[in-house]
This record gives sequence, structure tokens and C-alpha cells, in this order.
Amino acid sequence: MKLELRMAAAWVLAALVAGAAPARADDGWQFSVEAQTDLMSLVGGTLALESPGRIILAQTLGWWPTGYLATSMNAAVGLGILDRPDADLIEAVVDDSLVWRSQMGWRPFAGRGFYVLGGWTLLTLGGTSTPARVLEALTGVAVPAEIDAANLPFEIKNRIAMLDAELGWRWVWWEHLTVRAGLGGSFALTSSTRIEPQFTPSAPGAVTAFGNQVEQAADERIEDSLYLPMARLAIGYVF
Repeated sequence: MKLELRMAAAWVLAALVAGAAPARADDGWQFSVEAQTDLMSLVGGTLALESPGRIILAQTLGWWPTGYLATSMNAAVGLGILDRPDADLIEAVVDDSLVWRSQMGWRPFAGRGFYVLGGWTLLTLGGTSTPARVLEALTGVAVPAEIDAANLPFEIKNRIAMLDAELGWRWVWWEHLTVRAGLGGSFALTSSTRIEPQFTPSAPGAVTAFGNQVEQAADERIEDSLYLPMARLAIGYVF
């Protein structure tokens, strides 16, 4: 996996410095539609608007598939970006998350494809059904003695806001076809975890207290540890 990531990063970096194909004129508005993937963290689409001054506004909507998530967490552990317990926690709370990214940027050089983008990313609606003992292992919060059925499931829901930045290059062929490659990263700004029992508790107070402690521990761990390097590839059409 380390070799695959290094090869992917090297390919994108080589593409960035290779130069641009003939580009469209910079004296008008440009609207583009793209299908894109971020290496092991996003599959989705982007709508972008570029002004005559080459100011870029972009909106991306997609999701983080389970297979992508597991691979990216394993890679992050292998590269030393995350510890295994933190990766397991992140995998539990963001599984199959909806991803919404809003960015603003600039293409500083007329007739060239180099651009810089920054903004925020929202991960939401992800999560899994997880037994209490697994939550204990993930967060370190002990299951209270009053919860006599420690394997009964809790539903995890989470919303994570992240800041992100990207440098990249866009090529334009035949006036309309675009290919875009970028490198960047995101890190967690805030995390909001919700734990709800998927059973009728016999000790509601103990269950509520356990859930509150798990939520707090999960949010603190995610905010301290979640960082995602990014390699992006997008193919689109510019109007």
C-alpha cells in the first residue's frame, strides 16, 4: 500500500509540473462540470464557476465509500499519520459518509492551468451500528455495570467539519474537455458525534451517561487526530 500511494503521488506531481495543454481564453466566464475522485476518500462530482479575473468558486458533492475508507485508514496507519485505535474510531463514525465540499480559489496566471483552492469539507450521515463493548474498546469509556447486555447495539452518527487546501493544474483539450489533478489535505476542525441505543434500555440513566461520555471522547479524538492528505483526479466539461 505504501508503494501504491507513493506511485500515485509521484504520478500526480509529475502531471502538475508537466505543463498545460492549450487552454481557453481567460476573458470570459467559465462554468464546468466534473466527475472526480480523491485518492481513497471521495467519489463524486463538482460544479465550478470561474470569473474573468480567474476567481474560482467550486461545490463538490459525493460520498466516502466503505472500501475507500478502510483502505485510506490502513494507509494512514502505515504511513504513521494515524494510530490504529484512532483509525478504527474514525472508520466506525464516518463509514459511508456524505461529503460536501465548498471551495474558493484563484488561477493566478493567464493562459496557464495552475490553481490554488481552499475551503471547508463537511462529512455527515455516516456511521455504523456498534455494540457497547466495541464502543468501549474504541473510546476507552467503560461500559457501566447497569448495562447488563453489553453487546446490544448503539447507532453512531457523526458530523465533521474540516478545513482543506489544494494546489493543482487543469488541462483543457478541444476547447471543452478538462482534466484536473491536485494535491492537498484536510484536517478536522469540529466533530459532533451522536450515540443512540438501538434497544429499550433497562437503565436509561446509565445508558444516557455512557452515550454522553462516548460522544465526548470520540469528538476529542477525532478533532485531535483526523488529517487526510489528498490526491485528486477529475475529468469534466467546460462551457
